Amino acid sequence: EAYQANYKIKSALLAKEKNEKLNNWLILGSISLFIMLLLGMTLRALYVRRILRESEEKTRRAWLTVDATNKMKESFLRNITYQIRLPLNSVVGLSEVLSTEKDLSLDQIKECSTVIKKSAAELIQMITDILDLSRLESGMMRFKVQECDVVQLCKEAKMMVEMQEGIQVRLAFHTELDSLTIQADSSRFMKLLSSVLYNPLDETPYEVTYTLACDEEAVLIVVTGSPLPIANKEEQEEHIRHKINRTYLQAFGGTYRMEEDRILITYPRKMVMAKGNMTSTLT
Repeated sequence: EAYQANYKIKSALLAKEKNEKLNNWLILGSISLFIMLLLGMTLRALYVRRILRESEEKTRRAWLTVDATNKMKESFLRNITYQIRLPLNSVVGLSEVLSTEKDLSLDQIKECSTVIKKSAAELIQMITDILDLSRLESGMMRFKVQECDVVQLCKEAKMMVEMQEGIQVRLAFHTELDSLTIQADSSRFMKLLSSVLYNPLDETPYEVTYTLACDEEAVLIVVTGSPLPIANKEEQEEHIRHKINRTYLQAFGGTYRMEEDRILITYPRKMVMAKGNMTSTLT
């Protein structure tokens, strides 16, 4: 009976000790789970905070970009409005003179007609450029991309400019390349070259030199003496032809820069056909 009583006491103590250990493990597990949940929530909060900070930074940069773009557009619109108003006033004013004044001499009539013709040509060119820029920026301009010889395009641009009537420009083209094939819209590329080589409304004589070179990735064209405004930084940014050329080249992965008295044009030798407004005619 004494042994049995002792055994029962020891069994009860052992069971009590097991229950205490189980309770301790449960408490320890609960504490560990709570700590893990707290750590997970802390990490989640830090992650969300970092995402919010990055999103806030991106939003701030986007707002600054939009603000800068709006300021550039406002400046561009003011400049374009002023450029349109000048020839338009000339056309309207001189047309009124021709229609109201009856005692004008033949020389005066001829002079007024010449100014009206020149102003009208300026307006047509400016409106065409504005439409081109609008289509380029909106991605609505279609490109007919094909394989072209850039050396031949540069030579043809020189011949085309020299054939223009009333243009007093001397062109010099230099390159060590016999031929080089690129993928481009030949008509748009020719328009790009022509725009930096001559100004159809400028009757003063000038000289333009342009060179063609290349490396493994891109074609480089350097134009010196272009009739487009380069020296004045404000005119560089606001001149519509610079904006058209820059936007066109960016659509094909190229660049358009102005340095002192030079215009630097780069065009990729291998173009990735990923633009939605391009039509490939490659053979």
